[in-house]
Amino acid sequence: MDSWICVECSKKFDIVPVFEPEEYEVKGKKVVIKAEKAKCPCCGEPLVNNAADSRNFEKAYREYRKEENLLMPEEIKQIRQQYGITQVGFSRVLGFGDKTIARYENGALQDTAPNNLILLMKNEKNFIELWEKRKDLLDPKDVQNVERTLSSKYPTVKIDWNAVFNYNSLDTLYKVKGVNLV
Repeated sequence: MDSWICVECSKKFDIVPVFEPEEYEVKGKKVVIKAEKAKCPCCGEPLVNNAADSRNFEKAYREYRKEENLLMPEEIKQIRQQYGITQVGFSRVLGFGDKTIARYENGALQDTAPNNLILLMKNEKNFIELWEKRKDLLDPKDVQNVERTLSSKYPTVKIDWNAVFNYNSLDTLYKVKGVNLV
């Protein structure tokens, strides 16, 4: 149970909040959420609770993202993690400032254009295309992690040429562009 403070009475109360519809304005758009609220049992004025206020703002941001079809922070993190790359590394691949992805994953609201670019990274083909062009900007450990992650998703393909051509004399292993030919 959170402690709530009455600014009028200067008293502190341990009260279970109620959830009531409340309108918030986010980036010029009005969104309605079920906000945590409480009233002073002495004077009836609204009580203040910083933690509840933070949760209410987080709910308003989530509702805004939902209404605007923006990725949620955990979705951004999931896309980044599918490549085993750090927040700074992912920011650099996308051409953002170093702290941008960290801010988005921690709840800052992204605009539509960066959101769409991040969304395109769900498709590995898109990520690989950008990564190949910008990997020289990354920490070597990030490059190594991404390469390890991608190579684990695309294991070497093995073709048994003896079975394909019915040759029994080909028993040497050939490696061509990442494909093992047996």
